[in-house]
Amino acid sequence: MKKIVLAGYYGMYNTGDEAILAATVGALRQARNDFRLVVLSADPQGTSASYGLEAFHRMSPAGVFRALLRADLVLFGGGSLLQDVTSKRSLLYYLTVLKLARILARRVMIYANGVGPVRWPTGRKMVADAVSKADIITVRDEDSARELRAMGVAGREIHVTADPVFLLEPGSREVAIATLRSHGLTGAKILWLSLRPASGETWTSSVIDLILGAKNRGLQPVFFLMQEERDGKEASRLNSLLEASGKPPVPIVKAPRPEDALALISEGKFLVGMRLHSLILAAMGGVPAAGVELDPKISSFLKAAGLVPAPAPSKARPGELSAVLDDLIAKEETFKKSLEAKLPEFQTLARRNLDLALSLLHP
Repeated sequence: MKKIVLAGYYGMYNTGDEAILAATVGALRQARNDFRLVVLSADPQGTSASYGLEAFHRMSPAGVFRALLRADLVLFGGGSLLQDVTSKRSLLYYLTVLKLARILARRVMIYANGVGPVRWPTGRKMVADAVSKADIITVRDEDSARELRAMGVAGREIHVTADPVFLLEPGSREVAIATLRSHGLTGAKILWLSLRPASGETWTSSVIDLILGAKNRGLQPVFFLMQEERDGKEASRLNSLLEASGKPPVPIVKAPRPEDALALISEGKFLVGMRLHSLILAAMGGVPAAGVELDPKISSFLKAAGLVPAPAPSKARPGELSAVLDDLIAKEETFKKSLEAKLPEFQTLARRNLDLALSLLHP
């Protein structure tokens, strides 16, 4: 039985990263039913129970060693693992996992990664060295491929594919509708708001204007939490400001599983998102979306999917977010047709990740 280890930002209950894990596990099991799947997770018990597989704690040296020992293949990612915006410590952790896999002579695939930014000069050299030693390299966008080459990855083929989440199967529509009903949202024309904490009076006032403007346009704004703790705090902060001005709060929705997140978002009319995977799930559900350009991965996806860019909080000007919503409304059918045409291409590219991974397991 072939042993495959999945290394990423798993067990943190970030809906985007859990969607990567769910889609990858599902695709592997659909391809073959004789794999032994092992995950490095921050919550091994929870991950094991959710997916019915083996898991080791990602921060336990002994656990990581046991997971990698005798692995036939290590799938590194997807997600934005090779970056130092989160911290140098995070980058060094993932580079250490890659180094240990090579010391143990395991086959390694860089699996649909989003790469960068890496600002630390030494870190850039370390990333180039680690990635160059992988058996296969796939990235989820052209910008990531360019960044790897700029770091010094030369003489290697870098396959540009798509995010693994494009292979995620949606959850039950009946469950999604029941969830909406429980929040009093039956029949509502929903504008999903996937927001993360951001500072600045102009940004805050722009979001409040977006919420009020959406209601005036017959839409129901709803906060969708991709990362419950952080995004929930931002939703609560904005609701407090609304209530202080005599306005009703915005409903807050959280999906229990990535599959349910896809089913829920698909029931919406539009989405404005600050998290990449909220935009990917919207695209999969045929929901016209605008993405707040916080970092290169969002800009890259907006460009590839033909979605609407929205200004980053630090660059927002009064009225811009409302103008973005007007653009979504005016071009709704155009965006829907574009997403319908592009989705099969994204799915084909996502399957390419799987095909390449399986090619490393042939005798």
